[in-house]
Amino acid sequence: MTAEKQTFIQDADAAQNSLVSMAAQSRAMNDKLTSIVSRIKSLEAGKPWGDTEEYGKPFEQQYQNDGQGSDFIRDQVGIIAEQTEHGTRLAYQAIRDTVQLDEDGAALFKVAGSENVGSTVKDTLDDQQKRAEEQQKQSGK
Repeated sequence: MTAEKQTFIQDADAAQNSLVSMAAQSRAMNDKLTSIVSRIKSLEAGKPWGDTEEYGKPFEQQYQNDGQGSDFIRDQVGIIAEQTEHGTRLAYQAIRDTVQLDEDGAALFKVAGSENVGSTVKDTLDDQQKRAEEQQKQSGK
C-alpha cells in the first residue's frame, strides 16, 4: 500500500498482520484438536469402561447418547476449528479487497493537481477564521 492510503480502514496493514497471525494459530488449533480427537477415538475403540451390564453398557449408552454424546462433541470441535480458520481467511480477504476497492475508487475520481485540495481548503478556512478573530479583537467585540 502507498504512504497515502485511500481507505477508511485506519490501519489495514496491522489488521492484516494480526489476521495472518490468527490464521496461523487457528491452523495450529485445528491440527491439535484433530490429534486429540484421533487419540480419543483410539482409546474409545478399546471400550475402557468395560462391557458389563451393570456399569459398562449404561456408561456407553450415556456416553454415546444416541449420537448426541461424544460423537456430537467431537464433530462440533472440528467445526469450530475449521470455521475459525475459515473466518480469519475471510476477514483477511475482506480487508484486502476493501482497501483495493477504496484505492481503485479514489483513483477513478482523482483529478490532476487535486492531491492537496483537502489541506488547501482547510488552510484557507483556518486563515479566514484567524482574520475574523483578529477583526473582532480590533473592533472590540
